[in-house]
Amino acid sequence: MGTRVRRLLGIALVSALLSGCWLQVGFDSGHTRFNDLEDQLTAQNVASLEADWSVGILQVGSEPMASGGRVFLVTSSDQAEVKHASVRAWSAATGAAAWATSLVDFTGPADLFATAPASFVGDELWAGASAALFGPIPLQQLAFPARLDPRDGSILDSETSLLGSPAVEAEGLVVQTGAGFGNWSVSVRDRITLTTLWSAFFAIPPPITAAYPPTVAEGQVFVVEDHVLHALLLAGCGAATCTPVWSVDLGSQPSPAVAPVGDDELFVVDENELLAIDRTTGTITWRAPLGTRGRLAISGDTIYVTTADSLQAFARSGCGAETCTPTGTTSLGAVPTTDPVVAGGVVYVGVPGAIEALDAAGAPLAIVPVSGIPRQLSVAGGRVFVVHDPGDGTNATLTSLAPG
Repeated sequence: MGTRVRRLLGIALVSALLSGCWLQVGFDSGHTRFNDLEDQLTAQNVASLEADWSVGILQVGSEPMASGGRVFLVTSSDQAEVKHASVRAWSAATGAAAWATSLVDFTGPADLFATAPASFVGDELWAGASAALFGPIPLQQLAFPARLDPRDGSILDSETSLLGSPAVEAEGLVVQTGAGFGNWSVSVRDRITLTTLWSAFFAIPPPITAAYPPTVAEGQVFVVEDHVLHALLLAGCGAATCTPVWSVDLGSQPSPAVAPVGDDELFVVDENELLAIDRTTGTITWRAPLGTRGRLAISGDTIYVTTADSLQAFARSGCGAETCTPTGTTSLGAVPTTDPVVAGGVVYVGVPGAIEALDAAGAPLAIVPVSGIPRQLSVAGGRVFVVHDPGDGTNATLTSLAPG
C-alpha cells in the first residue's frame, strides 16, 4: 500500500473517530453548537430517526458529551434536604451503564447546591459539584473541579472552589470561571501542568443556575458579568492578575458569546436582539431585533436563532447596514426548549414532545417524538443525545435517537 493511500486512510479513520465526539459544552471553545465533523446523520437519513435507547438520570442532566463510543453527563437531584450529584457514563450504542462516580452526597439544609457540566480536557473528563450550608458551623462538600478518568470514572484529583463553570480547552490551555465570597474569577491554566498562568476578578457573579462557560476564540477570552461583556487576552498580560482589554455594557444580561473561528466578530443575544460585536474593539457592528430572547448556533455562513415560535436565519456577515433582518424564518411547532444544534447539514431544535429537524435552509425534514420537555441536545457519531423530563423537575431521561 502506497504512502499516500495510507495517509488518506489515516485521515479518514481520524475523521470517523472524531465524528463520534462532542467534547465541550457547545461543541467547541467558541460554543458554536456546530458539529462540522458529523457525517453519519445527514439530511438524507434524518427522517428515519427514532428512539434507540433511554435511561433514567435522576432529576437533571447536563449537556451530553460523547467520546470513545460512550456518552457522559452530570446528573443531579435536589429533593428536600438531600443533594446528590454524579458523573455517569453509558455505551453510546446500547445505553448500557459503564460507570457512575458520586461527586456530592449532602444531607441537610443547604444554602447552595450547584453543578458544572462535564467536558473533556485532553484525555480527562472534568466536572464539578458543590453543596454548602453557611452559618456558625459551615458545612460543605466541594468537588470543583473534579478530574476523572473517562475509562472507569475514577477521580484523578479534585479541588475545592465553591462553584464554577464547565472547563473550556483551547490552544493548550484550560479556561474556567469560579466563584468565591463576594466575587468571581476567570482563571487560565496550562493544560499539562495545571499551573494557573493568570486570573481576572469580577464583582458580580453570573447566575448559579446558568453556569456560564467562558468563550475562547483565537487568542481571546470572553465572559459575561451581569449585563457587561468583557474581553481578555488568552495569553494574559504578563502578570498574575489581568484586566479586560475592553468591556461593553449591553443593557441586559446576554447569552454566553458565540465566536466562530475565522470571524472578526462574535455574537450574543440579549433581552430581545441578536448582536454582532467586533472582537477587537467591542463595538456593536450590527443588530437584529428578535422581539424575545433567543438561542444561537452558527454553521458556516449562517447564524441560526430560535425565538419564541420560530427558527430564524441570518447571514453571518450581516447585511451592510446597522440593523438586519432574517434571510429566512421557519415556524416551529411549539416554543423551543433547547439551544439549536447543527450537524451534517441538519438543524435540530427541541420543543415540548419532540425534536424538530430542519435542513440548512430551514425546510422541515422530520419531527421525532420525545416524551416531555427536551432540555439538552448534542449530536455525534450518527446519534442525537437528548436529555428530557416530564416538565415538573423529576425523573429526567437520557435518550439516544438513531436512524431506524
